[in-house]
Amino acid sequence: MSHQHERKEKKCLNCGADLYDRFCHKCGQENVEPRQSFWQLTVHFFEDLTHFDGKFFTTVKYMFTKPGFLTSEYVNGKRAAYVNPIRMYLFVSAMFFIISGMLPDDSGTHDSKDTAPKTDTTQIAVRDTVISSNDSLLVDSIYFNADRNTISEDKLLLNAPTLAAYDSIQNSLPPEKKAGFFKNYIARKLAAFRENSHDVEHFQEKAWDKFLHSIPAMLFFSVPLIALLLQLLYVRRRKEYYYVGHIIFLTHYYCFAFIAIILLRLTAFPGYISTTVQVFILIGMMLYLYKSMRGYYKQKRFKTFIKFLLLLFFGFFTLFALAAIAIINSVLNVAAH
Repeated sequence: MSHQHERKEKKCLNCGADLYDRFCHKCGQENVEPRQSFWQLTVHFFEDLTHFDGKFFTTVKYMFTKPGFLTSEYVNGKRAAYVNPIRMYLFVSAMFFIISGMLPDDSGTHDSKDTAPKTDTTQIAVRDTVISSNDSLLVDSIYFNADRNTISEDKLLLNAPTLAAYDSIQNSLPPEKKAGFFKNYIARKLAAFRENSHDVEHFQEKAWDKFLHSIPAMLFFSVPLIALLLQLLYVRRRKEYYYVGHIIFLTHYYCFAFIAIILLRLTAFPGYISTTVQVFILIGMMLYLYKSMRGYYKQKRFKTFIKFLLLLFFGFFTLFALAAIAIINSVLNVAAH
């Protein structure tokens, strides 16, 4: 409760309801004078911040120590002491990208931005020969006469400097070695990007960055799909565990998964110890999902384990399909610019 003076008028400024106490019984707003001093605004800010911190740390504590407990509390109506699962998901995913942005890039692509020479034409190295993509006859000659034991078909396709060169390579390959639908789509986009732009060094980096930023949305859209799978796995107990409950369960697990991924990024340094820690974190993510299912759905170990395996299997294919869509969308967005 704030320390502002209570208004004499017993009419809520927010919803217009008649008031019987300091707080509105309809919308919950406190009936205080709307004009605030700077000091009152500052005090109110720190009160809200402290209140959020208290709920946040309580939520994180139970998230790590009692898997499945937060979902049970939310479904049973005990919600005031914890952060809303959707708000928690948005907060943790935002923290993931803030921390990821502060960490150094291990790929080394950023360093190449300053050291790579800039040319007016797209170039490609084949058998230690650097050629200009403007000379299509020379390009085709080197591609078709390249030693297949030295240069793989995949490398030729993905490094084609023009669409014409790509089509020539694709048409020259035997049916079993031609690019499939997905690889063909990506390779053609790369070739078109090289042909129409001279700044192609960081195309893959930009597309990957776009994909990484789409992960929270991808996971968010996967929740209702995987919740349908949980609905089928627990169809005999659908009166006890309804569809929205499965969504809350998955949202809480995704929050934990994001925190675990943050720990993976923070421990990504060379060495045996780092690898060991990361393996334990990955195993912990799988074990946590099993324990969460045990904690929320409260079935015996064998039944839970079978459903855990089915959830992993079908959930993987759901995420794989969404990831493919996200990659295609990322490539399209980068190529469009």
